[in-house]
Amino acid sequence: MRSQKTYLLALTAFFAALIIICSYIVLPLPFSPVPVTAHTLAIALAGLILPRRQSFEAVGIYLLLGIALGIVSFGPAVGYYVGFLLTSLLVPTLRGSKTHLIRYFLVAVVAALVTELCGTVGMMAIQSLSFKAALLSGFVVFLPGDLAKAVLAAVIAVPVKKATGRILTTG
Repeated sequence: MRSQKTYLLALTAFFAALIIICSYIVLPLPFSPVPVTAHTLAIALAGLILPRRQSFEAVGIYLLLGIALGIVSFGPAVGYYVGFLLTSLLVPTLRGSKTHLIRYFLVAVVAALVTELCGTVGMMAIQSLSFKAALLSGFVVFLPGDLAKAVLAAVIAVPVKKATGRILTTG
């Protein structure tokens, strides 16, 4: 029991660090105030692999450290950060107990849609954008990348989840 707790703690810390590292992989978009980043991939992976509590903790650690380090701010991207927290709870719930590539892909797509919708609402609130303008600059532009990241997340998560399944039976 103690080794399982230690293992979960280490995995939680690993995913928090992975999310932070991936937040530095940025592709600025000239038509959106929010860039494409790789941390949504890391957040999807955390949710597909970790139990719900540890997924939420990994994202929470990222956000708290991100605020302290100045990589998380309450500007146009604030809605996405709310979406990250919702995603960290939603993905472990939706993925189910069976490890299946198609299911993991679909769950990662739902996670991306939730994150992007939260981001769109945040952009509307922070930048006083119309729904259409926020939808175009905060949702539609990210869909191709989100689909690619959903495929990648599922392809990576399935074998990792199978390998860690015996230890990670909770959540």
